[in-house]
Amino acid sequence: MRTRNVTLFLLLVATVLAQQDTGMITGQVTDPSGSPVPSAKIILVNVATNVQTKVVTSNDGLFVATPIRIGIYSIAVEVSGFKKTVRDGISLRVQDRLRVDFRLELGEVSESVSVTSEAPILQSETSSLGQVISTKPVRSFHSTGATSSNS
Repeated sequence: MRTRNVTLFLLLVATVLAQQDTGMITGQVTDPSGSPVPSAKIILVNVATNVQTKVVTSNDGLFVATPIRIGIYSIAVEVSGFKKTVRDGISLRVQDRLRVDFRLELGEVSESVSVTSEAPILQSETSSLGQVISTKPVRSFHSTGATSSNS
């Protein structure tokens, strides 16, 4: 009976984890001197689905986009008096809490700065780690008849 309960619990956990396919992207937008830029428009685009998420920075230049679906994102920052800045290839995985900061350059929004390669983004907002788990390994474990010797 104990083995059956453990197997049932593992199936339930796999199902719950599979449903949490979102993450969070946060960051701060600053000017060339390092001062925060309030009211900057942040546009996050899921490259695969073309779904856009729009947020605006706070008075401290901070932004939070959550919950957003996992995938590869392009993030653009626009605000009057600064060049539009775009960062491509931001990979968001299950339950990631990524921090992506932007330092804007003075100029017109019609001018743009595009960053396509840089150091990997750190998950400084959390110490947790998430992963998608398929039900196939759990089913395969169950179908092999693996049982606990303590049952």
